[in-house]
Amino acid sequence: MGKKPLSGMTVTVTAGGTREPIDQVRYIGNSSSGRMGIAIATAYRDAGASVRLVACNIELPMPAGIEVIRASSVADLEQTMDKPCDIMVMAAAVSDFRIDKPFEGKLPRGEARTMSLIPTKDLIADFAANNPATFCVAFALTEDGADVEAISKLKLVNKNVSAVAGNNISSLESEISEITLVTKQAMIKESGTKIELGRWLVKAISEIMSKA
Repeated sequence: MGKKPLSGMTVTVTAGGTREPIDQVRYIGNSSSGRMGIAIATAYRDAGASVRLVACNIELPMPAGIEVIRASSVADLEQTMDKPCDIMVMAAAVSDFRIDKPFEGKLPRGEARTMSLIPTKDLIADFAANNPATFCVAFALTEDGADVEAISKLKLVNKNVSAVAGNNISSLESEISEITLVTKQAMIKESGTKIELGRWLVKAISEIMSKA
């Protein structure tokens, strides 16, 4: 059997959605099945890379041949992003806010409450700043009808990452999705199932890296 194209490469993929506690039983969270992240991680495994998959509140079966780390909150996710890697794909839906002071115990029903929300860290921007040699891919989820390309280009600059994969909200529950991959040099689009898009992203990112 011949050598696979990405043998020797180390890849971290985050998937799913984080949850921030309101009390010991309730939370605010981002809706994500994790299917896209799993598809990307599987495609990297099939290409020969050594893959770490950080699964955030995912109930789906995990693929074999991949190191799986579980995370729930943004703080949990941050702790898993401490290992250097050649490629970081931030496919997880990360909460933008957390509760300032989660309630200890269970909040009683029927009482009006005011809760303060505090912005969470921009984990992929921090990781990219601290790991300049890593090819970092951020995801940009946009509202239907929004200019995916423009929003992705803005995130590319603001987060200072290598590439941004943009998609819209309607793709979350759809069998067929479209991704717009934006770098400083190019913009390419593809549509397909999440498995097909996972393979396409791996190939597209590899081609971009080979030209760098």
